[in-house]
Amino acid sequence: MFTVVTTLKTGGDYYKGHVYRLAKQVIKHNGGVVKDFVCFSDVDLDPIKTIPLKNNWPKWWSKLEMFYHDLGKVLNIDLDQTVKKDLTEIDNYDTTDGKFWGAEDLGAPGTLNNSVMLWEGAIPRIPESFTEDQIPNWQTKGRWVDQGFIEHKIKDRLNFLPYNIAYHSQPNYNAIRNNNELVNDTAILIQAGQPKWWIKPEHSLGTLPPKYQGK
Repeated sequence: MFTVVTTLKTGGDYYKGHVYRLAKQVIKHNGGVVKDFVCFSDVDLDPIKTIPLKNNWPKWWSKLEMFYHDLGKVLNIDLDQTVKKDLTEIDNYDTTDGKFWGAEDLGAPGTLNNSVMLWEGAIPRIPESFTEDQIPNWQTKGRWVDQGFIEHKIKDRLNFLPYNIAYHSQPNYNAIRNNNELVNDTAILIQAGQPKWWIKPEHSLGTLPPKYQGK
């Protein structure tokens, strides 16, 4: 079994409704293998279990804080992703001995897309080696901000999840390289890039949060 985690740093594109949406999808598709859902955040998300962020790191860099904590086997799903199907198969991936799994970034094949990651235990050397003055060094092509930083720290143990576990939704990513078939049965749909699904909900398989329904 594993714990699903996500991160909400307020003041940007995301708010509480995104967390509740993801939690509902995880509950629906938990497959009996999800033992908990935890959000790292700077706001209370009752009744969702929340671990407070201790650093005021900007935007997605706050995600690094999840590596401080030992929550056992952990699946990270970013707030702009959509859980479509049963998560049972993910529990079959071995995370012992430091094995680290992540989605492959199809915009830069062979590199990590950290929207979906699976690992076990704390990896404190990731956040402990980060300082904000390093950010400009990771905002260049080929380094890809926080996901490039994470990959740099775990590259020797990184394995890529197959497309039926996590796959991109953008039109230019929709065809599998092998057979040019659309991936309709992926468990987690990666909706990276722009426009976000709540801006153009017709591109989404998820439910629009209340804020964007005018509620």
